[in-house]
Amino acid sequence: MRRYLVISGALAIGVLSSAAAAQVPVSTTPKHTVISVQPISAMIAVYAVEIEQAVGAAMSLGVGGTFWSPDFAGQDMTYTSGDLKLRYYPQGRALEGFAFGMSAGYTHIKDKSTDVIFGTGTSEHTASGPTIGANIEYNWLLGQNNGFFLGLGVGAKRIIAKSDDVSDDVKFGYPTARISIGAAF
Repeated sequence: MRRYLVISGALAIGVLSSAAAAQVPVSTTPKHTVISVQPISAMIAVYAVEIEQAVGAAMSLGVGGTFWSPDFAGQDMTYTSGDLKLRYYPQGRALEGFAFGMSAGYTHIKDKSTDVIFGTGTSEHTASGPTIGANIEYNWLLGQNNGFFLGLGVGAKRIIAKSDDVSDDVKFGYPTARISIGAAF
């Protein structure tokens, strides 16, 4: 009986060690580019995409775009924005970990309202102008080859345009948030 247990144990150790040795090795190749989208915000019709490229051990440069067209009663509004983003990763691993950054871009807002009570009269207001922003984020590169990207971030953005160019309902300084997923390569 003991001999049977010893042989069974030796076989089990041999099989397990062979299986462990046969696993696909994890890639340690650093990632330099991320392409991401924000799927949760897309559920409320805010569509955002971003491409981020490491430009050094602790810096990245990105380009992002956002489109939003909410459907409020009697109101037709669109928000279109494009931004250039610079991020600093203090731990020295661009695209991964804690980051803080700045953004600069251009935004166009169009607001067309109809009087919903009487059904008469429409007014249209537009504003376009440069934007500046700041954000703090934390990003993860996940998966066996670190090819899956998950990013969380908060910040604020300011549209530099005259407030009398749009309706009173449009804010010129506002908070931002992102939950992004994507691919790193």
